[in-house]
Amino acid sequence: MKSIAFACTILSIISLNWSVFTSENGGFSILSPAPLDLVTQRIPTQVGDIQLHTYTHKVQDSTAQVFQYSVTYYEYPEILIPSDSTEMVEQFFSETLLAIADRLDGEIIYSEPIASADFPSRLTRISYQGEDYALKNKMVLANNRFYLIEVFSTSNKLVDGDINKFIDSFKLLE
Repeated sequence: MKSIAFACTILSIISLNWSVFTSENGGFSILSPAPLDLVTQRIPTQVGDIQLHTYTHKVQDSTAQVFQYSVTYYEYPEILIPSDSTEMVEQFFSETLLAIADRLDGEIIYSEPIASADFPSRLTRISYQGEDYALKNKMVLANNRFYLIEVFSTSNKLVDGDINKFIDSFKLLE
């Protein structure tokens, strides 16, 4: 019993090192275990260039079971995905998820719609590299912006606390 209490105390102390990261330009805040570094790139598309903004924290400890946290966002033309078209939004989420799984040569474990401040959102998990690794992500379409919140980890379920803490803390700024 004492070891359980000790473990909970240690986990609480470790959790205290997390802080709120806010991107005014990105219009979001999120609880993060470390500062997030920004990389911006232009992606040419048929409807013009899209500027992709990715905030990332890569864990330096090679023994860490959660090794990357990231938030990516970009603005898209309303004509591509009208927010009132449930069918187009679901198709966009499905195609995006399939592209991510394909890029990782992974398998979609689950994908489910979730409530997120009145904006279409989906929570997913992909297993890859022989089920040794997992990617859990949340996709949100809000005000002509697509947000992708991702956590890369080993498939060990013991790390789900940190994964969920990061993903569940994502908030849009008003």
